[in-house]
Amino acid sequence: MNRCGGSAHAPSVKGGWCSPTTGIEAHTSFDTSAMYMASGYLPSVLGDEVYFYASGQAPTHGGDGAAKLWANQTGIRVLRARRDGLVSVTAPYLFNVPPPTLTTVSLTVPATCPPPVVHKANGTAETGCGYEFPGSVCPAGEPGVACKTTADCVAADPTGRPTCHGQPVTCRRGVCQSSGAGGQLCSKAAGTTNTTSQGVVLRVNHLTSVVGFVAIEVQDTAGVAIPGFEMANSDPLKANSVDSVASWRGGQTASLSSLQGRKVALKVGLADAKLFAVRLECY
Repeated sequence: MNRCGGSAHAPSVKGGWCSPTTGIEAHTSFDTSAMYMASGYLPSVLGDEVYFYASGQAPTHGGDGAAKLWANQTGIRVLRARRDGLVSVTAPYLFNVPPPTLTTVSLTVPATCPPPVVHKANGTAETGCGYEFPGSVCPAGEPGVACKTTADCVAADPTGRPTCHGQPVTCRRGVCQSSGAGGQLCSKAAGTTNTTSQGVVLRVNHLTSVVGFVAIEVQDTAGVAIPGFEMANSDPLKANSVDSVASWRGGQTASLSSLQGRKVALKVGLADAKLFAVRLECY
């Protein structure tokens, strides 16, 4: 807020700026006159935001630098932005019809990711979430994770970004779980060598309304859906997340390791949603 007076808001007018000699600058906002961005940025601790820094000062270049009548009205601020959030594709509130879609350029599925870990008991690909196991519950050997805060859930997952069914896991009623059905985070049994390696996964940075969603189809270079990864089988991604894991057929498939080294395209359907980024990575 510029508190330098009613005549101090038109710099092109004579006297139309904060007076450098009256000390009025000590009572206005620290960034009234000058701001300077620092070069570069820093990622947040959780990696979901990037931080930009800038200085601000009440005096102008022609201010009274010797008398320092602005007192302590200078400062450094942090500007926070969503990771990959500078550009998005936005879909309208449009339902009861096929959702609007976009198709990415050709992408190569990483070929250097460790293979998915297979759970010894039942042969399902393990993500450490209840819905991957029979009955959509954590097995006795890998019980659900108790928590007091969401930080406990983050610490319990080797990735530091726990998700279940594409939904972020948080501490809810003393248990680490997502908002989706069967979304309870499972711990690792003591002494086992199991990890949450799922090979290659598709991470999605999105924001939806309570009814909106993002659905994804994986296609070959001819634009044909790859079996098992069709749009009709895509589990809708909802809410606000920078790193949801795409899955298909009710969570039965989330790994793209069977496609390692292949060139694919992603057909993305959206309704009442924003898509910021997609990326293929090891998990």
